Amino acid sequence: MEQKLLVIVKDTQLLASVYKAIGIDFSIMSTSVILQDIATHIEIYSPDLIICCPERLYDREINSLNDLEVSLSERKIPFILLGKKKECDHFSELTKLRVFKSIQYSEEQDGLPALIQEVFKDLKNSEPPEPAELPIPDVEQEQNNSAGSPPTTEPDAGQETLDEPKDDNDMDTPINEPGKKHILVVDDNVMMLKLIQQQLKGLYNVATAISGSIALRFLEKKTTDLILLDYEMPLMNGAQVLHEIRENDKTSMIPVVFLTGTKDREKVQEALKQKPQGYLLKPIDKEKLLAMIKSLIGT
Repeated sequence: MEQKLLVIVKDTQLLASVYKAIGIDFSIMSTSVILQDIATHIEIYSPDLIICCPERLYDREINSLNDLEVSLSERKIPFILLGKKKECDHFSELTKLRVFKSIQYSEEQDGLPALIQEVFKDLKNSEPPEPAELPIPDVEQEQNNSAGSPPTTEPDAGQETLDEPKDDNDMDTPINEPGKKHILVVDDNVMMLKLIQQQLKGLYNVATAISGSIALRFLEKKTTDLILLDYEMPLMNGAQVLHEIRENDKTSMIPVVFLTGTKDREKVQEALKQKPQGYLLKPIDKEKLLAMIKSLIGT
């Protein structure tokens, strides 16, 4: 069973690194640093682990996280720090939260995905650890431990990207409910991913990816009934992703619907030349979205 990670983050590049490193193997959801937002995510998402990135957090925001102590303890959710040594040390000074692991890196983040992957490899497909029974190591990691790994290239993980995620890598793949169709949503804007995920909640099984490359990696290992694909993304746009999908015998028959924020007639016509099964204009209207999905794969 996939473990679920909740990432508390402001820095979109950090979120992208998390998605890039472990977005395929873990279900990832990101949240703001607002205490109520975090508490809601814990209640609804029920994460097995929480990663907190202290970069750019104000002292008052860090202090507010102390209110999570009881909830984390009762639910036995391990709390992991991901940041520079100075930031992690400062965070620990201001809070009484028990830190299960502290993943620390130097100024440059180029090797960060490989570093995160290394730390999490023992957690993949294992039972979630319980803080009360495990030591609290301080994993001080240097960039040279992960030299040679590819640089982080996740633009607007705004999506959280959400910063994010997800999946930033960046995948968010909740546990599937039997009998429900599966939809993969691909967008570099994490807020858009969360919005669509919320609109489809309870109706379909939904996985999200914050980049085309992450989506293609997902499709190498898993399948889906429908893909909602942002047309205008950096690095690999929707047209390029659709081309790769159509070139692969395994995925060529999956219906694809473009999501686009432009109302420019020429750009819309350009998108339609790629022969998607449909397109929707942003902001996404829930009724139109559900009608489109129903017409392609039913309920």
